[in-house]
Amino acid sequence: MSGPVASTWDFIKRHKGKMLLLGAGVGGYIYINKIITRFDRNWEKSASKDFVAEVRKKEQHFDNSIRTSNSTCANMAPKIIDILDQLLDPQDILQQLSRSPMDTSLWKELSVMILTRAASEVYCLSLFVCYLRIQLLVIAGYLYVDSVSNSSATPPSTAGPSMNQSIQLKYLSLLHAFYDEGIKEIVAPVREAVMQTLDQAGLKLNDRLSYRDLKNVFDEVCHSIS
Repeated sequence: MSGPVASTWDFIKRHKGKMLLLGAGVGGYIYINKIITRFDRNWEKSASKDFVAEVRKKEQHFDNSIRTSNSTCANMAPKIIDILDQLLDPQDILQQLSRSPMDTSLWKELSVMILTRAASEVYCLSLFVCYLRIQLLVIAGYLYVDSVSNSSATPPSTAGPSMNQSIQLKYLSLLHAFYDEGIKEIVAPVREAVMQTLDQAGLKLNDRLSYRDLKNVFDEVCHSIS
C-alpha cells in the first residue's frame, strides 16, 4: 500500500483507541438522545392527558352545578309567585268594584296593581335566578377546591379556602332573606315607578292599549327603576 491509502491506514492504526472511544461517545450520545426524546414525548403525552382529564373534570363538575342550579330555580320559583300573589292580591279591589263599579279610583288602583304584578314577577324571577346561580356556583367552586385538595393530600396551609357544611348553610340561608324581605323591597319601587309612568303617560281608563303602548309603559318603568 502506498500513497493516501497507506497514510490513512497508518493514521487509523495509530489512533485506533481514540477513534473507538470517539465512536462510542457519538453512538452513546445518539442513543441517549433517542431515549431522552422518547421520554420527553411520553411525558408530554402523559402531561397532556392529565391536563385534558383535569379540564374535563372541571367542566363536568361545573356543568353538573349549573344543572343543579337550573333545577333548583325551577323548583323554588313557584314560591316567589305565591309571595307575589299574596302581596299583590286584587281580590279586595274586585270586591269593592262589585259594590261600586263606577269608582274610577278603584279601577286606577287595579290597573296599577296589575302592571306592578307583571313587572315585579319579571324582576323578582330574574334577580332570583342570578342570585341563586351565583350562590350555588360559589359553593361548587369551594367544593371543587376541597375535592382536589383531599385527593392530592395538599397541606392545609396551601390547600386554599375550604367549604364546610356551616358555610354552605350560611350561603343558602341568604335565600330566606330574599323571600322574607327582598321581594317586598323589589315590589315597592316597581309600584312607585308604575304609578309615576301612568300619571305621566296620561292614559285614560277607557283607552284601548296596544302592544306598543304596553311596551312603552314597561320601558318607562324599567328606565325609572334603573
